[in-house]
Amino acid sequence: MGRLVGLEINNFKSYKGTASVGFGSSNFTSIIGPNGSGKSNMMDAISFVLGVRSSHLRSSQLKDLIYRGRLDETNEDHFQSEDPESAYVMAVYERSDGGVLKLKRTITSQSISEYQINGKAVSAIQYANVLQKENILIKAKNFLVFQGDVARIASQSSETLTNLVELISGSVELRTDYNRLDEERQNAHSDTALCLTKRRSIKDELRGYKRQCRQIDEFDKKTELLTKLNKKRAIAKLFFNDKDRREVLKEINDENISAQRLKTQLQDKEKELRNFMHSGDHINYRDIDIKVDANKSMISQKRIALIPIDSEVLELEKRLAEYDSRLQTLNVERDGQDLKVKQIKLELSKIKKAYNNFLKQKKEKIEISKNDGLDPQAPLEYEKLREEFLMKGGHTESKLETLMSDKDSLSFKIKDQESRLQAYGSRIQEFETEQAEINGRLRNRKSTVKILTSQIREKRHQLNSIRSSRDTIQHEKFESITKLKSILVKINEMGSLARENTKEKKLRENCAALKRLFPGVHGLFSDICHPKQKKYDLAVSTAAGRNMDALIVSNISVAAQCVNYLKEQRAGFATFIPLDSVTAKFNGPIYRNISKSIIPVVDVVQYDPAFENAIKYAFANTLICDDLATATSLRWDRNLQVKVVTIDGALIQESGVMTSGENSNSSQRWDKAELNSLLTEKAELKSRIEELTRQEPSELLDKNLLSALDKLEREIPDLVDSQETLERSLRDKSAEIKEQKKQASLLRKKIDEAIENTLKPLERSIKETEVELNLIQSTVYSQFCEKYNFGSISEYESKYGLVINHSLKEQVSFKKEVKRLTARFDFETDRLAEYDGRIQKLNSDREKMIADSKRLTKAKDELEEIIDKLESETEVLEEEYIDTRSKIKEITDESGELKSIIHELKLKLTNINKKIQTLQEREEKTQMDEFGILKSCRMENVVIPLKSGSLEDIPLDNNERIEGEDTDATMLQIRSIVDHIKVDYRQLDQKYKRGDQITALKEITDEINLLHDELELINPNMNARDRLEETEDKLKKIESELLSLKDHEKNIASEFEQVKSCRYHKFTEAFKYISERIDSIYKDLTKSDIAPLGGSAYLTLENDEEPYLAGIRYHAMPPMKRFRDMELLSGGEKTVAALALLFAVHSYHPSPFFVLDEIDSALDNANVDRVARYIMEHAGPEFQFIVISLKSQLFQKSDALVGIYKEHELNSSKTMTLDLRKYSDAGVA
Repeated sequence: MGRLVGLEINNFKSYKGTASVGFGSSNFTSIIGPNGSGKSNMMDAISFVLGVRSSHLRSSQLKDLIYRGRLDETNEDHFQSEDPESAYVMAVYERSDGGVLKLKRTITSQSISEYQINGKAVSAIQYANVLQKENILIKAKNFLVFQGDVARIASQSSETLTNLVELISGSVELRTDYNRLDEERQNAHSDTALCLTKRRSIKDELRGYKRQCRQIDEFDKKTELLTKLNKKRAIAKLFFNDKDRREVLKEINDENISAQRLKTQLQDKEKELRNFMHSGDHINYRDIDIKVDANKSMISQKRIALIPIDSEVLELEKRLAEYDSRLQTLNVERDGQDLKVKQIKLELSKIKKAYNNFLKQKKEKIEISKNDGLDPQAPLEYEKLREEFLMKGGHTESKLETLMSDKDSLSFKIKDQESRLQAYGSRIQEFETEQAEINGRLRNRKSTVKILTSQIREKRHQLNSIRSSRDTIQHEKFESITKLKSILVKINEMGSLARENTKEKKLRENCAALKRLFPGVHGLFSDICHPKQKKYDLAVSTAAGRNMDALIVSNISVAAQCVNYLKEQRAGFATFIPLDSVTAKFNGPIYRNISKSIIPVVDVVQYDPAFENAIKYAFANTLICDDLATATSLRWDRNLQVKVVTIDGALIQESGVMTSGENSNSSQRWDKAELNSLLTEKAELKSRIEELTRQEPSELLDKNLLSALDKLEREIPDLVDSQETLERSLRDKSAEIKEQKKQASLLRKKIDEAIENTLKPLERSIKETEVELNLIQSTVYSQFCEKYNFGSISEYESKYGLVINHSLKEQVSFKKEVKRLTARFDFETDRLAEYDGRIQKLNSDREKMIADSKRLTKAKDELEEIIDKLESETEVLEEEYIDTRSKIKEITDESGELKSIIHELKLKLTNINKKIQTLQEREEKTQMDEFGILKSCRMENVVIPLKSGSLEDIPLDNNERIEGEDTDATMLQIRSIVDHIKVDYRQLDQKYKRGDQITALKEITDEINLLHDELELINPNMNARDRLEETEDKLKKIESELLSLKDHEKNIASEFEQVKSCRYHKFTEAFKYISERIDSIYKDLTKSDIAPLGGSAYLTLENDEEPYLAGIRYHAMPPMKRFRDMELLSGGEKTVAALALLFAVHSYHPSPFFVLDEIDSALDNANVDRVARYIMEHAGPEFQFIVISLKSQLFQKSDALVGIYKEHELNSSKTMTLDLRKYSDAGVA
């Protein structure tokens, strides 16, 4: 091993400037000097250069280690020079291989430590690592013992000794990792445990949800079965209803046949009886006469009824004939008009052609007149004769032209008036047709008004009926509400029973949760027992006390599980009574015979024998008395060690403590039976009120009826106004027809007068004027014609004389004629179209009249048939009237018997009719029942098999209503719906079809009720399936998380175990070594001539498994003394024991040198000699001792001395060395 060769100290503490100290080859060096000279500062310098922190060097800061000048106490005039700003200590260390390390630590002016090795700057860590390689451990300080360390070690605790061993062993380096990993391991374990708790909770929750899902499955199965049973019941009801209906219909049919038979018999008998209504000879005559008169009256009435029909038929036939005639005439006229149009068209074509020829001829004549060889004098003579003609006959010619023009104008005018006359005829026909239509519409209006009036009466009747029904329902509803209010008052008075406080609610919730989770939980104490009589309620609840809220469980294990659950859930507290462990001494037989007024509480309580232990535990040796006097006498006069409770709740404990009458809240729990009864009655009343509310006719129905009435009543005035309007239109139309006929008549008269008074005289004047004009022409032009060989003057004028002049006149005439014919053609064409329209209109009207004629003819034939029948019957009656004379007497005797028979037949018929009516009502009821069943099926979504129809045809109350307002219409629609829907009964079991209705329906209803009860008991959580999936997902996540946490915990635990093992190994290795060495070292330090074997010492661990977590106890037994703990030793004994411990600890991984500061201060001379001897024996080349000491017995045995003294002038510590090996022991002594 190496050794400390020397030190160089510069401005460190009391050392000013540079001071060098050489230890040379000495194995045992003592540092001596007076007090205050700087010995301990030398110790600090060694510690400083070897890396010890300033806080361990009796300084709080590094700068405090720098030399500071002081006033020289011996000479006031001498002052320290300026203080240095830095200091250093350098140790010269020789390695075992001969190498030298110059270890230097400097305090800079910035109060920072700088480290150098062999002049090279290094970090503190590098510096410490180099020292550690030489086994110089800075943290463990295995190379030095400070002044006072011995005393501290002598008095230190076992834990401090453990810390010392940890420092020496190096296990302290693992303490941080150990603590960190231990904390992580515990946290990981806590996380895993928490996760396990969560998983257990989730599994419990999962089991609960699975159980609830099974309940849902069971609920769904039972619900499905319930649906099937409801369907079966509906089909069975419909089947039996249909069966009943068929039977009723058969009965109705049979009764109808019987009724018809009776009617026939009754008619026959009445027919016989009509022959003799009264007794006497003329009874048959009177009957027949009355019948004949009646028939004749009927015939007369029918004939009277036939008259308007005949009249209408004749009128229609007449009008048809007239229409046929008019059509024929119009067709002829139309044909004539068509021919006229064609003629005019032909004439127009001809005149246009003639006009064209005329123009051509005019052109030719003009050419001929130019080229013809006529005598030139002829025109001159013609001109003279023309003038003469104009003088004699010009006015006649003009007159003729005027007459011709007047005739044409008059003829055109007459034709126009005739067209107007025809238009009047057409208009009259149209007006008459419109009049007939108005008549028909007027009859329809009157019929509609009559129907609406009837509907208004029916609506008013329905409205009154609905209001009457509503009044009845509201009266019953009022009574039910009054009764319900009375019950609610009672319930309110028992309000404390209906309401649970927070504690009770929490208690019951906890109880329900525990019962679900743990099968051994039976329920609350107050639920498993109750008093046999109500008068004991208060006494029993008082006697039970806190046990009323206790939970009854099967055993202690279940109770423990419940307690853990409540703790985990933080659900509060609860008291548990385990049936398997509770015991109570019960002396019931003894107390039963004390008095009739004294009864054991157990005797007045009703309970299940399974809970007998709990009952006896709660009520052991508890008696009930009638009053407090009896109770006090029983307790103290008889001195019975029992608990006594009175009926009014006063309590005397076994200890003698008395309690007044208890609050009756606990006893009220048993009053809840009455409350439940009231609640049931309340629910029934509410159900009845809701049923009445549903049955109550809707205000909307009133509103609809009132709206319908209002609508009908508003329609009446409009219809009446319309009727009056039609009547006015009819009157107006009649007036127009009359006016049109008047105008047509006047026009006809005017045309006739024009023809007779104007046209015919004008035609006569034209003929006379033409004769006169011809005579004048013959007189004037006769010689001229003979002279020039012309047949007439016209021949000349046509050829020559008037070629131009006359041609102009003719041209004008042509144009005029073309224009006239064109206008006439257009006029006649329009008339032809008018004829076509009139014919079409007449044909349409004719078809309508033919239809009316057929209808009237049919009615007429029917009436005539009735009349013929009545006439035939009358003839028969008249013949019978004659034949009955001889039979009157015989029939008279039979009349009484016939009346009796008729009376009986009538009674039978009446009874049958009543029976038929009853059966019909029953049949209607079966239909209504079937309708109701089908409606319920639709409302309740009960799917029944149908052969035809659909339940969607069934109207619902709120959204759909049966059309039609009256009862008959409603019934007809219901019948239609029911008849339309055919149920398939093949799914109904034969046993139900063969059985009776009551038994079959009862069997099905019982099954349904049983299922209802079972479903009510199930009460499933319908969200359980969703919760199950969520919980399964949560479980998967928590399983995954748990697996991860377990892996993490395992890894942490593994890492922790590694660190723990390493720490344990290091610690135990050091401890074992020290423990083995300490006894021998202590023996060496304590042996003497008196006690050559010395003392004895040993170490013990307080924790064998993990010793570093507890203390190490140090036991020392000085020579010739018994074992004692350190605190019981004397001061010197403690010091020796402490030194033995220090030497033992130092011997484990020893440093190359060991610096001891005044370890002998508390030792006597004998012990100092022993310590010095020990050091001498163990010092050597491999182990160097440097001891600071004031005792000569110690330092005189050293190899060398280092003297420390104080130079006052410099105010600095100074050193000197002395190698004692140069001197013999005798010399030294």
